[in-house]
Amino acid sequence: MKPSTQKWIETAKILAQDPSAIVPCPVLNDGILIVHDEIFPSDPTMMERYLVCNKCGARNIMRMRN
Repeated sequence: MKPSTQKWIETAKILAQDPSAIVPCPVLNDGILIVHDEIFPSDPTMMERYLVCNKCGARNIMRMRN
């Protein structure tokens, strides 16, 4: 596994538990991740948590159950 992948996984674990946590960008460590949740209209038990760096724009998405 790439080191960058491992950093994203560690970051996702933190933000899965606490979406309001202040977490540094796992790519360049130059900003913090902004979290935005979107619930699936067809299945309200599912959501996607978008993680976006406020500096470099690095992004990832977590699919979760509510």
